[in-house]
Amino acid sequence: MLFCYFSSARSSGQSNEYIFSHLSAANGLSNNHITTIYKDAKGFMWFGTISGLNRYDGYQFKIFKQSQRDTTSIVDNYIEQVFEGPNGKLWIECRAGEYNIYDPATDRFDRNYVAFLRKWHLPDSRPLHIIKGQNSFCFV
Repeated sequence: MLFCYFSSARSSGQSNEYIFSHLSAANGLSNNHITTIYKDAKGFMWFGTISGLNRYDGYQFKIFKQSQRDTTSIVDNYIEQVFEGPNGKLWIECRAGEYNIYDPATDRFDRNYVAFLRKWHLPDSRPLHIIKGQNSFCFV
C-alpha cells in the first residue's frame, strides 16, 4: 500500500529530479576559486572569484575585470561579496574593503561609494552588509 502511495504521489506531483550544471573555467568562468555567489532581481547569477566578477545568464558568462585605463571598471579583481542596493544597483565588495557600485543600465562601476552613503545621510564607514526589505534597504 505504501509503495502505491508514493507511486501515485510521484506521478501527480512535481518531479524530485533536479538538473545541475557544472560551471568552471572551462565554461568561461574567470577562475574556479569562487568567493561569493549572488542571484539578482533579474535572475542573473553573479560569481565573485579571485580574478574577476562573473555574470551568468544561464548560457554564458560576462566577466568584469579591473582596468588601469578605465575608471569605470571594477577597482580590484578579488571579489569578496555582492549585495543588491537601492535602484537595482549592485554593491560589489573587493579584497581591500572597497565597494564598487555596479549600474546595470550603464554596465559600469562607480568607485565612490561614500557619495552614495552621504546621499542617504548614512555614515561614511564601510557597510558590512546590505539587507533588502519589501520597500527599503538596511545598511549594516
